[in-house]
Amino acid sequence: MKSVKIIADSGSNLSETLCQRLDAVSIPLTLTVDGRDFVDTFDMDVAEFLEAVEASPNVARSACPSPAAYAQAYEGADEVYVLTLSSKLSGSYQSAMAGKELSENRENVHVFDSMSACGGPALQAIKLRSLIDQGLSKEEIIKQMNAFIEGMQTLFVLEDLNPMIKNGRMNKLVGKLVMAMQIRPILAAEEGEVVQLDKARVTKAAHRRMVDIAAERVTNSESKIAFISHCFNEEGAHNLRAMLEEKCRFKEIIIEQTNGLNTLYAARKGLVLCF
Repeated sequence: MKSVKIIADSGSNLSETLCQRLDAVSIPLTLTVDGRDFVDTFDMDVAEFLEAVEASPNVARSACPSPAAYAQAYEGADEVYVLTLSSKLSGSYQSAMAGKELSENRENVHVFDSMSACGGPALQAIKLRSLIDQGLSKEEIIKQMNAFIEGMQTLFVLEDLNPMIKNGRMNKLVGKLVMAMQIRPILAAEEGEVVQLDKARVTKAAHRRMVDIAAERVTNSESKIAFISHCFNEEGAHNLRAMLEEKCRFKEIIIEQTNGLNTLYAARKGLVLCF
């Protein structure tokens, strides 16, 4: 029987439990706040990291895994599938591709650009495992995964836009105006970039609108999994799941706390929905 590896960078928001469930490997990014490094592993203190980010007037930085780290992870399998943060948000995809060129196992490695983040690549890893377990050929797995990535939706509502503004993901003047007016934008990842779909005056209304948009966009929900990532907002995540269950019939709805990198961008109480 052929051996298969699933590899993702830590921007995937794969938890240790999900990695065990999928037999997947998470390769950590490194996050830096005021000269202090946090390695985005399962045992990283995410609460401490968030407190450091919130207390700092400076931009927190992230560094993707090195090509050498990727190359080392590629060894020892007949087929290797890699999921990275969107190439428009991070250099992780380019690093993974460079690692492929360094690897003696390069012919067996395929790297997917997730075109997403914060739960999107985790959802893709779940899909990938299901295709592998079906015994499909490498060519068919790649074909179906590319279609899945293209059709996947990522929606989110953030309580605090400062990290997005600081890191250049949102126009500074627009972001400050939105926060001053206490508006909650409903955002999406489209073609790997952040766009605004709608807005609401209060958080609960924004969550409700996000669910409405999900219901408008999803097809064949009975066969699909939804993935909710929350940044220290478990109550909000469960409320969002309840709203989803009223509108859609997802096969499964998974809830996970954000890890290091995704905590940086989701900020406290942020919710991200992928399906």
